[in-house]
Amino acid sequence: MKKTILVILIIIASVVVVRAFYMPWARISTSVVKISEEVASVAEDKLFDIPEVKKAIKGLKKATDVINRLGDVEIKTAVSGYDIPRMVNQKSSKTAISVAEMLFDETKDLDKKSYLVYLLPLSAVLCAALALAGLKFKPAAFPILVLSGGISITGLYKLKNTDLSTLSVSIVIEQGLWYTLYAFLFIFFMSILYILVKEKEA
Repeated sequence: MKKTILVILIIIASVVVVRAFYMPWARISTSVVKISEEVASVAEDKLFDIPEVKKAIKGLKKATDVINRLGDVEIKTAVSGYDIPRMVNQKSSKTAISVAEMLFDETKDLDKKSYLVYLLPLSAVLCAALALAGLKFKPAAFPILVLSGGISITGLYKLKNTDLSTLSVSIVIEQGLWYTLYAFLFIFFMSILYILVKEKEA
């Protein structure tokens, strides 16, 4: 009975991982004023000698002042785990690129590495399948232990120790990624209990 309950809990946690894969993993929050100020700053640094650019910068600064007086507009963009590989390869989202940079450390071959995020829901499904198999075969619990422990401990360590300000944009980690890693951590602990229960029954 105890084994069955532990298996059910592992399956539920695996479902959480799959569901969280489609939830927001990270978001970037900025504003119209901030964007226009950054554009003006870049233009001044690199293109200020061009007369047309000077006029454009003046116009942009006036528009920025007007927006600032009327009330700035906040812009939020979020990205899910499912979105990351597509957006990284299209270079269409700084948020997705920043999350990938955080997860994989090096930016080299980031477009190819980004597809590794698809292994997370697949790993969760594998853990659920192994948990079911573990009802009959004791060794099935050990791959769950190694897989879930490796993902959760490594992932949480990266999140806790990465200075988000050093990424290409300033991002906020959202619930989807936290749910994913804590669900794997939960599976890790359940697999330990499963092994202990098996040992007592042996």
